[in-house]
Amino acid sequence: MSSLERSSPPSISRTVLHPVTGGLAAAGVVAGLLAGNLLLGIVLALVLVGFRAGWGAMRSGAAETVTTNTIDPFAVGEPWRLFVRDAVQAQTRFRDATVDVRDGPIRERLDRIGAGVDESVTQVWETAQRGHALRQARNNIDTAEVRRKLEATGSADLTDADDVTDRVRGAFESQLSSAERMDSVIERSTKRLQLLTAQLDEAVARAAELAVHTSDLTQFDDVGADIDHVVEEMEALRLAIEETGGSSSSGSVGPA
Repeated sequence: MSSLERSSPPSISRTVLHPVTGGLAAAGVVAGLLAGNLLLGIVLALVLVGFRAGWGAMRSGAAETVTTNTIDPFAVGEPWRLFVRDAVQAQTRFRDATVDVRDGPIRERLDRIGAGVDESVTQVWETAQRGHALRQARNNIDTAEVRRKLEATGSADLTDADDVTDRVRGAFESQLSSAERMDSVIERSTKRLQLLTAQLDEAVARAAELAVHTSDLTQFDDVGADIDHVVEEMEALRLAIEETGGSSSSGSVGPA
């Protein structure tokens, strides 16, 4: 099974069938005819088509190589896995929708937005890792067993019973408090991450639409600002999870 179950980048066949590619092929044939050599025209057409296909693949796939090699939704459990997959799919949709935009001011805006999208995906991945680690830590606390032991301390016959019993009860109560805090952070983080990935989807859809239907550069700036906000909120969420105990280094997590 692939490390990422998501739509693939634009295929070579789709690039070859693109109108721009067809124009390049026709230009090659015409050049050969003008030179009085049809075979030369066919060769030129093939060279231009090959260049076009390679250029499209390079533009759509350069940053994707990093994502594929570093992000694996199946390394974390649900619901974190779903958020990572949604973010990666949004990233792919953005690349597919903007790969053929020509160089110029709009291309420059889209490249900046694309960098923000890439950073958003990275933040989702890192946040999901922390959330997964926090869930694993929470699963290690058997609250039912802790409560049973806490109740049993009331009848314990121990030397220096008052002091020892208080300390034992304090340790059990601390475990229960930790579990409650983890539950609260996990619930809030899940809802927040769901909202942020939805906002990322929305921003990507707007960017794709603008790439085709507008030349107003300020609208691209607005989308870029929205994605920057998502990145900032993702980072704040990740730090909040880490403070609760969901610290994890890359590659150290596995499905729960």
